[in-house]
Parts: sequence; C-alpha cells; structure tokens
Amino acid sequence: IHPISIDLKLPDDGEIDIFLVQWHTPLPVRGNHPIKIDVHVAGTKRMVLERLRDFLLNGMIPQTQMPPAFIIMPELSLPFNQIALLEGLLNRLNRPMVIVAGVEYMTWDEYVTEVRALPDMPNPDSWLAGGANNQFVNAAVILLREEGGRVRKYLQPKLHPEDHEQALPIFFGRSVFVFQSAERQSGVRVNFCV
Repeated sequence: IHPISIDLKLPDDGEIDIFLVQWHTPLPVRGNHPIKIDVHVAGTKRMVLERLRDFLLNGMIPQTQMPPAFIIMPELSLPFNQIALLEGLLNRLNRPMVIVAGVEYMTWDEYVTEVRALPDMPNPDSWLAGGANNQFVNAAVILLREEGGRVRKYLQPKLHPEDHEQALPIFFGRSVFVFQSAERQSGVRVNFCV
C-alpha cells in the first residue's frame, strides 16, 4: 500500500460532484492477444471526452467554492493517447478534481516509459518488478488536480485478472495507492483508494 497525501478539501456541506462515464467498449482482445481500442470507437470516445471537457469548462455554473469533482471511467475503456486530453482539462479547470480511468491494454514498453516519466510515482522500479517484454498491462490512470492547481498523475496496474484475462500475457500489480487528505483534523475530508 502506497499512501499518497493530497490537497483536496471538501466544502462545509461535504458534497462532491461525481461524473460516471459509462460507455461501451468492445473487449479489446483478439483470440488470446490484447489489442488496442478500435480507431472508430476511440474517435467516439474522444468526442464524448471533448463534450465533457466543454461542459466542465463552460457549462457549469461557477460557485464561490467549487466542490471536488470525480470522473470515473470503466476498466479498459480509455485509449492510451487520450490521457493527454484529460490532463489538458485538469490544467485548465479551476476546481479540484480526481479522474480515475481504466486505460486500454498498454504494451510493456508503453507502461515502463510512462511509469518512469511520472515524477510523483513512488519507487517506480517497484511498479515494474516481475514484468516482461511480452506482457500487456491493464491499469488505471489516476489524475489529480489539487486545491492549489497542482496536477499529478499515477498509474496503478490491476491486481487480479478477470476470467477472460486468465489466458492472456498480462502483468499484474502488487500494490495499490491510498489517497489521503493532507488535512488530518477531524471533520470532512477526502480519502479514497482505487
């Protein structure tokens, strides 16, 4: 377990906004081999994300204190190359936000490159231990925009395979993140685990 201290505060009423992106993604597997999300499906997903981005940036009524928002997307549903679109949203948004999205299967090289490039990833080599070049990775990307505007990014590989993944060359993680409010006083605060 890797505890991560975060600067997210709840408003006095303790409310948060939650957006669930429940889109259909055909299982990205052909035979016993993981594949990338189809280009046409990925295009539709990009349009959905762009509309959500536009709504969050322009369509919401600003409040004095915007509560933290969570965007949750299912496993294996976000094209790897669309993570940047979500990072761009967080950099433009003026409110705290957490995005947890199941990324399409990544090749081992994509995963290693990404993990090593993440400045906030604790002990990167531990997240790679036991992996091999012939493996694919089923992971969630966790993006955070904290109170002060700092944006952080983490990758957490899935711990246990689904039934359909039993015969696939999948790397599985050994650790999880626990995100904990930096504010430790009693009262309302944000703590969560992916």
